[in-house]
Amino acid sequence: MNQLSSIIDDLIENGEIDLILPVIKGGIKNQIEEVYFPQLCSVIENVPQSPSANDIQHVINAFLQFELLLNETNQIYIPEQYVDKEQCLNLKRYIEILPSKINRLHTIKNSFYQKFICLFEYYLACYTAIQSKTIISELIGNTLCSFCKKQIGLCTCETFYRNFEAVLNILKRLKLLTKVCQMSAIEACRHRISNFVRDTCSKYSPNECIPVLEQWYESGVHCWLEILQGYCYDELSQSSQELFDDHKRLELKNYILECYIKARSKHMFMIIIEYPESCKVLKDLKQCIKQIGHRYLIIDTVKDEFNKRLLHPGAGTTDILAAFINAIRVLRYLDSTGVMMELSCNNVKQYLARREDTIRVIVSNMNEHGVLELDELTESDGRATQMDMYDWEPEPIEALNAPDRALRTPHSRDMMSMLVSIYGHPELFVEEYVHMLADRLLSGVKVDITHEGRYVDLLKNRFGDAGLQGCDVMLKDYIDSETINGSIRKNLSEKFSLELPINALIISSQYWPEVKFSPIELPDELMAIQKAYTTAYGSIRSRRTLHWSHNY
Repeated sequence: MNQLSSIIDDLIENGEIDLILPVIKGGIKNQIEEVYFPQLCSVIENVPQSPSANDIQHVINAFLQFELLLNETNQIYIPEQYVDKEQCLNLKRYIEILPSKINRLHTIKNSFYQKFICLFEYYLACYTAIQSKTIISELIGNTLCSFCKKQIGLCTCETFYRNFEAVLNILKRLKLLTKVCQMSAIEACRHRISNFVRDTCSKYSPNECIPVLEQWYESGVHCWLEILQGYCYDELSQSSQELFDDHKRLELKNYILECYIKARSKHMFMIIIEYPESCKVLKDLKQCIKQIGHRYLIIDTVKDEFNKRLLHPGAGTTDILAAFINAIRVLRYLDSTGVMMELSCNNVKQYLARREDTIRVIVSNMNEHGVLELDELTESDGRATQMDMYDWEPEPIEALNAPDRALRTPHSRDMMSMLVSIYGHPELFVEEYVHMLADRLLSGVKVDITHEGRYVDLLKNRFGDAGLQGCDVMLKDYIDSETINGSIRKNLSEKFSLELPINALIISSQYWPEVKFSPIELPDELMAIQKAYTTAYGSIRSRRTLHWSHNY
């Protein structure tokens, strides 16, 4: 500018007054086009792919320097005694709008605009940190600002934010702001959302996060877009165009869910093992699946985690079965059609079918102390009801890859059907249950007959009476034996000094599965008690006698 002032002085001295205005206009235009603007573009285009805080500050400083130089052009010396008032006003208006008329603006490459993605992301991160310090502190569990990494009380984001507002004003003055926002703002939002969700959900937590993430979006990202919209208002009002319409905003909200399900799907094994404590996380995941899908992320993760952690000789069948049952519960909650469950757990079913003790472990858990809950097994009897028509949901697209899709019925996805389907037919399952019930009744441990009776009724409703006819007799034998033991024990206590109570389980052998007993010799005192017990039994049940087995 000093050189231009010297030229003006020379023109005045030489009496070339008519050249003053053209020289001022040409000189300022040349200075902005050939020096100031190229310097600014050079700084922006040299921003690295992953800029540091120093790189960002360097860009901001370049914008501030550019603004300072533009302001200097407004202060250029105009010899008003040689130029009339109207010409002076026209010259000042020309200088004011000159930055938006730079010829180089039309030659800017897309790479220039793309550099603003990382710049805008920094700006957005700063703004969201200011707006949601409390939310972030509670969610992440520390007292550091998520942007500047300083204690919240010492946060410097306000200063950075004000400096970046100067950047927006310069872009607006150059009439580049709208195009920069169109090409970079939404992508910057996506980057910020992705990074924020990754930071907050990288570790497993049983707490729900989506309500907090949505609050963070509304108070941060959404408001930031409104601010950009306001800066671009003058240009947009001329074209009656909205910079960030409802469709783009909805895409961003769905992108939060997409990032969340990607982060949480990595924790699916813990979510399954921790169930039902992980119900809040499942609520979030169900919302994601309902709105955006992405079931494949959960399906693939569950399959991979099961293969890596459970499907090997070092894992016990009981542990595998417990994880399998929890997976059924979790995946049925996420997808009532059962497609996710079938695709995720098919390899587990195949592996369990190859283990010799699987059926016994399943049946042994069908009691009040096992991992199988009676309410789950009885929630469906395998028959369609009228209510099913109202609860019906179409299968997701992933059903095309499900095994045996053509043979699958809508009611083959309950807990009982999934367990029985390990072997493909119920006969083996029923036979093992009968033997397990006999072992349980013969074990001498107190048995909940009401509970066992409900299991028997469940199996009858599901598989029919065939193979289960003897179960009712077995349970009745157990109940009758307790009654008979009480009567006979009272009589024997009058004849013998019994230090231990005598309990006999009297079975109707033709209805029980074959039980192998080994002979054992008892002391004479016990043989006498046994003989007296048989006599007492004959008096209660006429024309009946007992054949004893001592060691079961």
